[in-house]
Parts: sequence; structure tokens; C-alpha cells
Amino acid sequence: MLDPGDGPVRRSPELSGDDPGEQFPERPGDDPAGHSPGVPGERRPWLVACLVAVFVAAGLIMILTSGQDHHGEARLVCERFVKGRVPGTDVRFSGEKVRDLSSIRHTVTGTALVAGRPPAPYTCTVDHGGTSWRLVSLTGV
Repeated sequence: MLDPGDGPVRRSPELSGDDPGEQFPERPGDDPAGHSPGVPGERRPWLVACLVAVFVAAGLIMILTSGQDHHGEARLVCERFVKGRVPGTDVRFSGEKVRDLSSIRHTVTGTALVAGRPPAPYTCTVDHGGTSWRLVSLTGV
């Protein structure tokens, strides 16, 4: 039993007759925790935009990290083939241009400079399968 000296007693809303729904009326669709689902489709444009951005970023990262420098590799391979054809060990290269004939075949044009000899322009065509390179043609040296 309550002692009158305990001061005022607060009653719960259920017992007081106060209707808590009057202060915070429920909206249609509210769940019991009071979270509103919002307007249907309200969050979807953001979700779609975020997913598109993630997929585009992943694709770019994959292309940039897995993309091989076939032009640089073709140039180095052709230099190696030219060095095998010209006498001497002091061979330098200048003006090299790489052109793609297909995704696996590349043509390199440039000039081989060998000490004591006139500059020798060359054209080298190579193709590759995986990590191996094959000489298709080498002219000019």
C-alpha cells in the first residue's frame, strides 16, 4: 500500500486514461517500433545510383589493374629481335611507333642506331598468345 508521505504518485498512461496516440498519432504503414517506411520507391533512386557507381568503379579498377601494356611489350620484343639481327652490342632505338593490327598482332616501326653504322629503319610485326610473343616479320635490318 502507498504511504501518503511518499509524495505524488505518477500513474502509467494506460491507467491515467491519457491516450498516448493523441500526442504522436500513428501513420498508416508504421511498424510497432514507430519506423516509417516512407514513400514507396523513395530510396530506390539512391540505391540504384550507388549500385551503378560501385559496378562502374569495379569495372574501371579491373580494366586498369589487369590491362597489360601490349604496346610497351611489343616494342621491347621487337628491340630484342632487332638486336639479334644486327652485329654489335651497342644498339639504340629511336622514333619507335606501335600500331595495333588486331588485339594480338602489333607492328613496331623505328630506327636502330648501331655504333659505326648508318641508322637502319625497321618494321617489326609480332603477335602474342598469353605471355609468349612470336615474330611475324622483321624488315629493314
